[in-house]
Amino acid sequence: MALTWGWIRAYIFGAPQLESWAVSHRRDLRRLVRHALGNPVTLTCLHKFFIENPAPKTTAYLQRYVLRYGKNAALVRDVFLFLFGKLKQSQFSLLNAYLAARQDIQAGKGLPFKRRLHLAPDSIEALLRETLSEGGQK
Repeated sequence: MALTWGWIRAYIFGAPQLESWAVSHRRDLRRLVRHALGNPVTLTCLHKFFIENPAPKTTAYLQRYVLRYGKNAALVRDVFLFLFGKLKQSQFSLLNAYLAARQDIQAGKGLPFKRRLHLAPDSIEALLRETLSEGGQK
């Protein structure tokens, strides 16, 4: 089980598109990170990221659970805090644009836009009939 959690953390925090994912899939990433770390470790990491001049033991804890999986520790820290709503300002452009857009929507130009597909009930039924007549999902 711990091996799977490590793979999830490595995949998320080691991804080159981490910042973009954080902005466009914030809720989903937050759920995955909380699942991979567990709630107690997630809350402890959030607390430890705010410590000024952390002790070596604190740094080792963050390194063990979060920071070792990414190439850029500052980005991983900012994304982690962003996912859980604790980031106020960032040095990274997309995260900063998202935070600024919460105050002024025009500041969010250039952010990835995630569009959700909303289907009417009759079109859902038609889609299901079409899928079933083709022999199921592919």
